[in-house]
Amino acid sequence: MALEKWAYDSLERGDESVPYLESFLWESRSVAAAGVLIEIAKHYQRLFGGPLLPLLGIAQFYEWDLDLVENRDFGRMTQSFWSDFVGDWARKIAAEWHAMPHRRLLFRDLVAQLLLKTPPVERFVELSIASWIAAPGAAEDLDLQCLAARLSRANYRAPAEGKDDSDWAFVMPPDLDRAISERLRESEAASQDSGL
Repeated sequence: MALEKWAYDSLERGDESVPYLESFLWESRSVAAAGVLIEIAKHYQRLFGGPLLPLLGIAQFYEWDLDLVENRDFGRMTQSFWSDFVGDWARKIAAEWHAMPHRRLLFRDLVAQLLLKTPPVERFVELSIASWIAAPGAAEDLDLQCLAARLSRANYRAPAEGKDDSDWAFVMPPDLDRAISERLRESEAASQDSGL
């Protein structure tokens, strides 16, 4: 939290904290550190296209971020447990910190928007996807296939003339859509068979 707060304050003041963040990226061996850098870049998205670009190349980060964003409300519930031991001021600060708007944004969606506008980011993500897909077992990993599809320009329809650049529409490839439907049918059938 301290590093994240320092980065926000520094970037808001216009201080040159970017070299420190880049150094932290390359010198750290911690997944938690990568998570903090992703949160910082969600707030200052230009960092994804610059010094924090390497974060876009790790498939697992997208999955972890999805889990974090989807389960963030659970964190607020557990926060109420320990908040009985601190004052109102600490509860207020923690609530504001966890309610920052960028914490609701998905890393995957931000990267997709960025690659549609930024050719170097698109190329980097393309190369990353190629290495993910080449890994053993990737062909059977439907979640990875969905992520790769979501991060491929080929699966986006350009906005109509006169529309905002943010109106790109994602279109799931038909074969992947069928595979997802099949997985859902299998999951439903298994649930019924087990009596759930």
